[in-house]
Amino acid sequence: KLEFKPKTWLTATPLGMTPNTSDTPCLYPNLIRDDQIVFDLVYNPLQTTLLSHAAAEGARVVNGLDMLIGQAAASFNAWTGEILPTETIRENIKAMI
Repeated sequence: KLEFKPKTWLTATPLGMTPNTSDTPCLYPNLIRDDQIVFDLVYNPLQTTLLSHAAAEGARVVNGLDMLIGQAAASFNAWTGEILPTETIRENIKAMI
């Protein structure tokens, strides 16, 4: 019998992203527990089917918005030497999605 007890789930697929919000990469939702962190890199919607299920199980959930903004900020800085106003960007993105 295989014992599979990860502490962290990291999903880096577009499954669950708008417009296919009912899709989920989680084939075994019964493996999600309240002592886990579930990180879904999807940022639209902020709460994917996977994250909704994980939250209902008591897991700590993290969406992909911080990754999106962090990558944008690093790229912006590399190309322009300027600091991206990440909080303004976060508010604008949240207003759009």
